[in-house]
Amino acid sequence: MNTTPAWHIAGDWFDNCSCAVACPCTFAQPPDNGFCESVLFWHIQRGQYGDVNLNGLTFVRVGRWEGDLWAGKAKGAAGLFIDERAGEHQAEALQLIIGGRVGGFPAVWGAMFPEGRSSSAARWPSSSRGADGDSRRAPIGAPCRPYFLAGNR
Repeated sequence: MNTTPAWHIAGDWFDNCSCAVACPCTFAQPPDNGFCESVLFWHIQRGQYGDVNLNGLTFVRVGRWEGDLWAGKAKGAAGLFIDERAGEHQAEALQLIIGGRVGGFPAVWGAMFPEGRSSSAARWPSSSRGADGDSRRAPIGAPCRPYFLAGNR
């Protein structure tokens, strides 16, 4: 019997990496220069992990890996910065989801690091709306608009 709670997150995202445009990952190719340094900004419009409400929370995932991810020959490290407004259970849920420990796309992504992946988490100030009322800004000033949808069911 599966005891992993159902989860679902949907909202806005923005990502960027050290590779040339267009990002090789988009085409299942290895990173430029043998490594990739990336950052993903996510703002959850609607989300839940079991009974834990994730609506309105933001997180940033930073990472670096070496090797060919798509050939299963990569090792890397990642850091997760979680919205300071997240309560203890919300922060735990985000770490489980983004860490790939509860299924869905993050688990598929995590399995692509057979040589190992280390990670850590910390709190950071929440994002805010941009002057145009539509874009979002993280404290470091990165706007984000694209939409994402993820879940394990």
